Amino acid sequence: MPDFRFSVPYNNDPTLLKKLVGLQNINGNRIEGIYLSGPREIYSSGRTVSEISLRELMKVIRFCHKKELKVDLAINSTCEGRMEYSIEHVSKTLKFLKTLHEGHGLDGVIVANPAYIQTIKKELPGLSIAASAFSDIDSFEKARFFKKIGADTLTLNGLNRDFRTLEEIKKLGIGLRIMANEGCIWKCPLRQFHNNFTSHASKEGNISIDPCAESCIGLRKFYPELIITSDWILPQWLAKYGKITRDIKIVGRTMESKWILQRVMDYLHEEYAGNILDLLESAIPMFNRRFNWYISSSHFDEAFFKKVTSCNKNCFVCHYCRDIAKKSIENLSHIGNG
Repeated sequence: MPDFRFSVPYNNDPTLLKKLVGLQNINGNRIEGIYLSGPREIYSSGRTVSEISLRELMKVIRFCHKKELKVDLAINSTCEGRMEYSIEHVSKTLKFLKTLHEGHGLDGVIVANPAYIQTIKKELPGLSIAASAFSDIDSFEKARFFKKIGADTLTLNGLNRDFRTLEEIKKLGIGLRIMANEGCIWKCPLRQFHNNFTSHASKEGNISIDPCAESCIGLRKFYPELIITSDWILPQWLAKYGKITRDIKIVGRTMESKWILQRVMDYLHEEYAGNILDLLESAIPMFNRRFNWYISSSHFDEAFFKKVTSCNKNCFVCHYCRDIAKKSIENLSHIGNG
């Protein structure tokens, strides 16, 4: 029996919650809870979504608990400026979390900053803490560090196709969460700067242009193999991760409700046939609206999975994913010659 537990994104659309409840217990899998952003004036998160008030947040928590869903609050900004470390800001954040946890039953928080993980664990030991993907946990050493400072769950980054490291980290005896459909460039050199940018943008509100996303789009246009080498997991591959963890995160809280619901369905059923680009988040949706590529999931079979989970990631000498890209991408007229 699969028994995967999914953490799914909430985009602050109340109608989405009611529909998610109807998707419980499909194919032996279940939605364990949602994750969402809180009021901007308290603490920013790593994504820019529509605003939610404190009253609305409390209402969401009550509704989810009635439906036996857990709620995790994302306070995973990677940059709040110098004020982030001020006594005033730390106290304000702790007071806010204490009110939500002790007064309204908030189940957990998703945190990127190690200092905040350590402080929250000390002051609110009953509040579950998941180290964010923005903590950039991509090695055994980092995983051990975040366990020591108080994280209960580690959201791993860039390791979905590295089973050797996954198996080593599992030996730490800590909860592991893997992101199934993140579309970020693997080991992206812009990641740190992009996370900082979106952290500030999440507090300031909607932005007219995301320069880091534009750079990512340009890189993928000229090097389409970067889409193939990204760390995504097809729904039908989930069973291969069962011995590592059954805690799966679907990303996409900046996306529309229809998209979120469809992605949740895909992973609950552990089956997907269609355009890989429709499955992924990050800058991929923006990329696809601009170039309208189609990459059929049928190209990514058992042989592909074995290859990309056993290679040494030296793409300079190995052109396997480049060849897959040339073979699988339709509408190649948009690919540059770089």
